[in-house]
Amino acid sequence: MKQKIRHCGFTLVEIIVTGVIVAVLALISVQIYRGYIDEARQGVVDGIGASACKFLQGAGSIELEIPNPPNITTELTEGQHWTTNLPSGEPVVFSCPRGMTITIDEDRQQVRAVFGSFSSEWYSYTLP
Repeated sequence: MKQKIRHCGFTLVEIIVTGVIVAVLALISVQIYRGYIDEARQGVVDGIGASACKFLQGAGSIELEIPNPPNITTELTEGQHWTTNLPSGEPVVFSCPRGMTITIDEDRQQVRAVFGSFSSEWYSYTLP
């Protein structure tokens, strides 16, 4: 009498199909993840630009020390900072984050932040 041989496991086709499905899901999830990262970076750049605008607007009535002599466009790059003193004498510092550039257009009274290929909108500030 012949015994039936019982095969356990998966066929090669099943393994290949499973691998393809996993690869497609991985590609989709990487693209979604990159989208989240890009949105987060844009949000950070917008936030820094808005913060620089608020700092300039608040410092308009007091002396503001900018690293370069004032001209039409002033840039604040990584590691540089603006300092000013409040009327109470308390120092206030705005530091430029790593890898970022903050540009001030003094003629139009606008400021924006740039990080690689991401840039914020131009934020307008008014001096008192």
